Amino acid sequence: MITDDQIIDSKLENPTKPPNFCMLMRKHLQNGFITNIEQIGLERILIIHIDSSDELGYTSTKRLIIEIMGKHSNIILINDENIIYDSIKRISPFMSKVRQIMPNQPFNFINFDKTNILEMKKTDLFNSINDFEDMKTSSFIYTYFQGFGPMLSKEICKRANISFRKKNISLTDEEKNNLFNSLSSLKTIIKDLNYSPYLIINSLNGELVEFSPFLLEMYSNDNYKEIKMDNFSLLINKYYNEKIISKYCHKHGPFRCTIFCFSAVYCTITIEVPLIT
Repeated sequence: MITDDQIIDSKLENPTKPPNFCMLMRKHLQNGFITNIEQIGLERILIIHIDSSDELGYTSTKRLIIEIMGKHSNIILINDENIIYDSIKRISPFMSKVRQIMPNQPFNFINFDKTNILEMKKTDLFNSINDFEDMKTSSFIYTYFQGFGPMLSKEICKRANISFRKKNISLTDEEKNNLFNSLSSLKTIIKDLNYSPYLIINSLNGELVEFSPFLLEMYSNDNYKEIKMDNFSLLINKYYNEKIISKYCHKHGPFRCTIFCFSAVYCTITIEVPLIT
C-alpha cells in the first residue's frame, strides 16, 4: 500500500493470468524502493518515484504517475528519461489529438491552467467570474481551481447560499463575497489539515451516498445521516467494500489495480501489486 494511514485492507482474488500492466511493473519494479511521493499542486495527480535495478544490476529511477480524473483516470509507468513504458489505459492519436499515452513515447503532464486555492486572491477570483459570466457558478469553481470536482463545487455553492444552477452573470456582489468567504473557509481547512472522516448515508434506504474529509452542508437534512468514522482507513474500507468493490467484482470479476479518489482536496491511492507490497 502507498500510504500508512489510509489503507484499504480488502483482499481481492488474484486473476488466473496477471494483467499485462502488472507483469510490466513486476519486470521493472521488482525489489525496487519507493524514494519519494509527490503531488502536482492540489491536482489529483500523484507521482511515485521508485529506484530499481535491471538484470545487469544497473539502478535507475522509474516513476509511477497516477492521474485521478474520473473516467479519464490512468496509471502510467515512465523511465528516468520521461519515456513511457506503458499504462493501464493507452490513449492513441485516434482517441485524443491533444495528449497521447502510448509505449515508447515521451510523457507529458496534462496542462492545467488552474488556480491553487491556497494562493487564491479575491480580485483575481472576481475578475474570472466576470470573464466566465455565462458559466454556471458550480461549474466555474471546478474549472477555475485545482483538484476540485462537481461535489465539492456544489458544497461551496451551498455554503455560499448560491443555487447550483445559477450562472456567474446573475451573481450579486453579496453572493460573490459569500462565495469568496466559503472558499476561504475551505482554504483554512486545507492549510490546517483539519480533516475528519465522514460517511454520508441515505436515511430512507441506508444506501451509502458519499464520503468526505469534512461535514457537507449539502447533506445536512433529514434525508441523510453524516456519520463520523474513527479514521480514514475505516471510512474508505466501508464505502468501497459496500458500494464499489462488491459491485465491480460481481460484474467484472477480480481485478488488481484500482484508483480511489477521496475528494478534490484529499486523495487516497490504493495500488495492489505484489511486487511492491
